[in-house]
Amino acid sequence: MISPSDRSRLTGPVPEAGSRESHFPLADGARFSYRHTSLVDEPWDETDSIAAVRYREDDAFLLSDREDAAGERTHSTLIARGSGVWRAYKEVTVADVVSVTTAYDPPFLRYDEAWRTVGDTVTLDDDWQQTCVVASSASNCAPGAVKSGRTTHRYTVLAVAEKLSVPAGDFEAVKVQRDNLTDPETKWFWFASGVGKIREENPTTGAVTELTEYQLP
Repeated sequence: MISPSDRSRLTGPVPEAGSRESHFPLADGARFSYRHTSLVDEPWDETDSIAAVRYREDDAFLLSDREDAAGERTHSTLIARGSGVWRAYKEVTVADVVSVTTAYDPPFLRYDEAWRTVGDTVTLDDDWQQTCVVASSASNCAPGAVKSGRTTHRYTVLAVAEKLSVPAGDFEAVKVQRDNLTDPETKWFWFASGVGKIREENPTTGAVTELTEYQLP
């Protein structure tokens, strides 16, 4: 909720991370469809689904996209911890065979309900270990190879009530800038309460992802 006299901060109760009222709902059976456009490639569509799973004996959710023309799919294991939704693990499969896995410890932040005020910023490290299972178009590595690293991201809240129209409808969204400080790249994300990510943009390349439809149980 936004205070009528102050469009720079969210007011009211802070939703629980991953809840139905949050900016990144984690719901078993949810589906999201997105349209990808860019300055150079033909538009293409993506459909993501969410399923409840267990990860290291804790409740978690698996976010999976639809298999592309090359048979590649990405499965991200998401957890709600504290006020945030985090990616703890990722698998890339090709023709239903696991090609490469990435484990994050600490995990990779996707959204934080603590982002309540324009200008809020936080810089976080996510340590990762990538394991190549089989050689494929997705792995680009030798089977059995293990690579570790650390990526640093800075997150900055640019708006908390930006009005935005996408194919799925009209929304009021929190806009977050994510800067990759390790491999320099900037992305903008818009998240709507009770829906999740509705738009993503790379201001450098012009690549845009917009929500076209969604189903939340």
